[in-house]
Amino acid sequence: MPRSIIEAMATGVPVIATDIRGSRELVVNGVTGLLVPVRDHDKLAASIDMLIRDVEMRKRMGDAGRKRAEEYYDEKIVIKRQLDRMKVILAEKGIKWPGVDNYNML
Repeated sequence: MPRSIIEAMATGVPVIATDIRGSRELVVNGVTGLLVPVRDHDKLAASIDMLIRDVEMRKRMGDAGRKRAEEYYDEKIVIKRQLDRMKVILAEKGIKWPGVDNYNML
């Protein structure tokens, strides 16, 4: 996943990204930013122009992006999900989880 998109969203910046795998999983088109087709320079220019001119849209998308980044992509949340998944995989193989369960230390 493009980390730069997550970082932009976390700072409240609306994102304009190419509609490709990775970007489309992060950006909710029309909500947290705008997705433009690959190699569509006119659509890219129009999207940039739209966000420059529409202050309210820019603020709304920036706020929504920040909220999304905090809810889904905070490092602690992502690491907890990964560790929880590892525990499930180990349990399926009959292996006891050797790690810690205190996620507050992350």
